[in-house]
Amino acid sequence: MLFKIRPSRIIGLITVNLILVACSSTQSGEPTSLPPADSPFPFTATFTVIPQTQKAVLPTPTITALPPSQPKIEVIKDIPYTSQLKLDVYKPSEPGPWPIVVALHGGGQSKELFNVFSKRIAQLGAVVFTPTWRSREPQGDQITRSIITAGWEDAACALRFARAEGADFDGDLARVVVVGYSGGGTSGSVMALAGDDFNGDCLVSGFSAFPDAFVGVDGAYDLIKCCIPDELYAKGSPEDWELMIPYTYLDRQPVHAEIKFHLIAGGTAELAEMAETFHKQLSAAGYETTLTQFPELDHGAIVSLPLPALFSVIEEALYP
Repeated sequence: MLFKIRPSRIIGLITVNLILVACSSTQSGEPTSLPPADSPFPFTATFTVIPQTQKAVLPTPTITALPPSQPKIEVIKDIPYTSQLKLDVYKPSEPGPWPIVVALHGGGQSKELFNVFSKRIAQLGAVVFTPTWRSREPQGDQITRSIITAGWEDAACALRFARAEGADFDGDLARVVVVGYSGGGTSGSVMALAGDDFNGDCLVSGFSAFPDAFVGVDGAYDLIKCCIPDELYAKGSPEDWELMIPYTYLDRQPVHAEIKFHLIAGGTAELAEMAETFHKQLSAAGYETTLTQFPELDHGAIVSLPLPALFSVIEEALYP
């Protein structure tokens, strides 16, 4: 969602860095450099990769470009997955089956702004379904549950559509992964914990909205804390707002221990702290989880640059 971040918590979740991502995607196509040094989002986080069972100090990932030799990707655009929303499909031209990815853009964005990132995932050897989902700040004098969870219902519909139609695009129905960025990381993490709680205006039914793995890229896992203004929060029920965040579902039994969580965080301090907290709580709840930190990257650069170390985390989720 495109939320008005509280003045004391300006983290670049979905405002200035949205412009960064949009510009890098639409103007240059393949960005190759970091944002300017005077970026308002300082690189302050310092923790590194933290596996589930032990704390390992690993070298800082090297920022270099992906190799130029990548498979050719076919793009099929504007496929309806709800009565009002559409998605694009990115697939290797070579025959599959390939793992399936549902790629969820950040708050206030659209599938068009996620095209470069989606293509790079497809080049790893995956069929990528990239929907436009309702990710903007709720509006109205009274914020009802259906308004609050609208985007989460869309994410569930996209997952069901990918499971229903994935084989027609050479996808492997036995491996469906959600990759969510920023606000898409919030909704995607909820899908990994409680996807079938959400129904929505899906064009297909009878398929699960649970993924087989989740990759969160600079996700805002405590969206209420960081990004819901007090005046907006007061218009809805606290119980309804809690449906947006993954912590609400961590205590559910049985634990879906087969779903692995791969968390990626950049250098935006508050998002990095959220990732570390979520990582620890997932582990305590019985989930397998890893956390990879890129402290030199701000919120926009983390999905704008073709970083081998970052895409290796996604590849691990695709091919465990």
